[in-house]
Amino acid sequence: MREPMRKVAFALSLSALTLASCNAVGTPDGGSTNSDGTDIEATDSNGPAEGAETADAGATDASAGSGGMSQDGYLDKEIGQIALRDQKRAIIAEELLLTARDKRSRLRFDEAAEALESALLLTPDNQEIREELLEVKQLLGDTQGVASAATDDLETRWNLKQQELRAKAETALENGQRELARGNYDAAINEFVLAREHARFAPVEMADDGIAERAESLLAQARTARTDAAESARAKAEEQTAALLRQEREAEDARRANRVNAVLEQAIGAFDAGAYDTSIELADRVLQEDPRNDRAIELRDAAFQAGRKEVRESYIERKREQFQRWEQEIRALRIADTEIIGLPDAEFWAKISETRGQATLSGGSQTSAADVALRANLAQRSIPGLVVQDEESLSAVISNLRAITGLALVVDAAAEEAAYDEGVIFDLRLENPMSVDKVLNLITDLAGEQVTWTVRHEAVLVTTIEKAQGDHVPQVHDVQDILFALTNFLSPRLERLRLFEDIEDDDGGGPFGGLTEGQTLMEPDTLEGLVRENVAIGTWDNDGVSLQVLDTGYLVAVHTNEVQAEVRQFLDDLRKFNSSLVTIESKFLTVADNFIQEIGVEWRGLDNPGDPFTDLDDVTNGLDDNANAGFDNGGGGVNVSNAAGPPSAGFFYDDGGDGDFKGSTSNIFGTSLGKALSTVGGMTTQWTVLDDAQLSFILRMIEKDEQVEVVNDQTLSVFNTQRSYVSVINQRAYIQDFDVEVATAQAIADPVINVLIEGVVLEVRPTITQDRKYIRMEIRPTVAEVVSLTTFSTNLGGTVGQPVEFELPELEVQHIATTAVIPDGGSILLGGLSRVRNIERRAEVPWLAKIPIVGFFFKEEGYSDEKESLMILLKAWITDVQEEIARLERR
Repeated sequence: MREPMRKVAFALSLSALTLASCNAVGTPDGGSTNSDGTDIEATDSNGPAEGAETADAGATDASAGSGGMSQDGYLDKEIGQIALRDQKRAIIAEELLLTARDKRSRLRFDEAAEALESALLLTPDNQEIREELLEVKQLLGDTQGVASAATDDLETRWNLKQQELRAKAETALENGQRELARGNYDAAINEFVLAREHARFAPVEMADDGIAERAESLLAQARTARTDAAESARAKAEEQTAALLRQEREAEDARRANRVNAVLEQAIGAFDAGAYDTSIELADRVLQEDPRNDRAIELRDAAFQAGRKEVRESYIERKREQFQRWEQEIRALRIADTEIIGLPDAEFWAKISETRGQATLSGGSQTSAADVALRANLAQRSIPGLVVQDEESLSAVISNLRAITGLALVVDAAAEEAAYDEGVIFDLRLENPMSVDKVLNLITDLAGEQVTWTVRHEAVLVTTIEKAQGDHVPQVHDVQDILFALTNFLSPRLERLRLFEDIEDDDGGGPFGGLTEGQTLMEPDTLEGLVRENVAIGTWDNDGVSLQVLDTGYLVAVHTNEVQAEVRQFLDDLRKFNSSLVTIESKFLTVADNFIQEIGVEWRGLDNPGDPFTDLDDVTNGLDDNANAGFDNGGGGVNVSNAAGPPSAGFFYDDGGDGDFKGSTSNIFGTSLGKALSTVGGMTTQWTVLDDAQLSFILRMIEKDEQVEVVNDQTLSVFNTQRSYVSVINQRAYIQDFDVEVATAQAIADPVINVLIEGVVLEVRPTITQDRKYIRMEIRPTVAEVVSLTTFSTNLGGTVGQPVEFELPELEVQHIATTAVIPDGGSILLGGLSRVRNIERRAEVPWLAKIPIVGFFFKEEGYSDEKESLMILLKAWITDVQEEIARLERR
């Protein structure tokens, strides 16, 4: 029996040595120690067991190499050594299994049992060896020994698990102390957090070891050290920056001095060459750099005095051009020029953002900044790959990921149990780089529907969905800007004259404009449905969870903080579609070219008014005959005091007793010749000959022309799809009708006053295309002008008395309605609103006006040519308010 006993001792020694090597850490002298500090030694009754020397040498090499490599390199080497030892144990266990089967076939059950027990010590999880040993024990009739062996095995595994957890915690503590000593504070904090979590989830037996308290103390120390190091680095960086700024300022002063001296030398050279203007210009450049440079001031004065006579003419011309530029600048200042959206300065914006950010409507706590930073780190950090084969334990898979990343990854017991209940076998082969959060998503998806991961207390926790959701908190989201209903502004409609009973159209429009409630951007029910279908899908019907959009413009949600953050992000994305404005710049350009000419001669008597010998007694100046429209004898028109008097003769001859000859000619147009230009002005000359034959005539000649360019500029910003308008109008009151008020035997006229509107109105409705490159615009320009306002007189109901007067307006309207597509920032020109008026008139004395030369004195001719065109230039571009605010915040 000695040979089997030696095999058992050999197996026990090798198993103990292997387990000790897994839990051992390198010591400075090349040996190995357990997590509790005791030395590892593997011997049997005949001396050191086989393989002990090899294991010790491997441990020594690992501990010695750890001082010269990084933490990741050390972990990779330890993992390789553990895998090699596992292979050795598996080979020895396989050989012992073959030996046991050979002994069993030869009915040597005791020896077979000893070999199987040795193999089971090497590979406790080998189910095949365990079943083989049970069969051999049953053949020997020792069922109690089988139960005892199983109990011992469980106790051994329990002790090994305790040692493993303790070893991991102490290893993390030592690694954290090492990283803390090196100044790698982030790595030290991760190790201390890992040690604290190992101790927290360890069995009760480790509570008295003080590992958790040590980890917590070292964690606080590491965080304090990291804060101090950051403050020190910041102070050092500020000192370096200040020193660098001083160096740059000194260098800039030196460069400025060299530049000033070089320009001053050029100014002196120009003065010697007689180029005084160049010398003055260079001296001014020197004075811009150094206003107190005495040499430059003296050189400039000398150059100015020397060049005054030579440059007098050019100086005057230059000043004239300068004054013209000043005049253009003054004219430009008359037109207001500012940005479409006026943003506050960055300091004021930051202040109001901070103040308004404190007025939150949240009912729960927000995610800590450290957890947010950890989530960002998970998304940005990548691992080269991950290989897991036939692994049943979720904790083992996360442990591999933890070893690669060095992050605080913790597996909840509930998640481990859920993955075990699903019967999941993890088999992963990730050969390409992948971010840590994606790897976690892949692992939790494989672990089953109930397993997920979240970030809490600066660590990644793999747990169940129910635990990951956490507590439900209520939060109120302001969505008034999303549910906002746009108002359409109807422009004044000038296309027709309106009575009081027809002053307003069916849609609310009219001559004074109107308002209509436009389309609502989004209904409350639609918004609630969108949130349910896009955020935390399928969870809004759970217990304790609710979502409701109130009519007052607030969305009330009860869910976890993570989901609340997703709701806020979703609402912000919706707001991006409602923050676009279309700015339309319209220019009404009126171009007119007018010409008028009038030439004529009138024989009109201006002397001796009321003289019966020279007056034309049978005709009247105005009123009935209207001989010369009341202009004779100093009159000013028909309705004057002398309109009933006779006009004086323009030519008169008295031959004595035989009689006299007298007459007058008046070539007067009944209406004005032109509208844009009048015939007032020009030259009016009168010749009077007083002799036996008295002659008096007036020669009138006038010619006018004008070219007009009138620009009316308006800028309007509207929401996408909103109807709005720009108008430049003039309102004139007139008597449209009379209401008859009947009193005692008397009718009283009560005038009805209406308003006549004329001017220019531009109504637009922009629509931004999906790619935000074009703007589809509905354009409706209208131009209305009052041509005349004629007075009409009548009596009230045919009664005799003072007549009442109505006013009958005549309105000229030009209107265009079209749809155009304009690129963002593009322009479009609308034309076609033109008016041409050409009049040629003649007033003459028949037959006499046809006589050559003589006919010139008996006629009056007039010519009027008026051309007017209205052009509308539109320029439109898209302005995103959120982009402007983001640009301000970046500034």
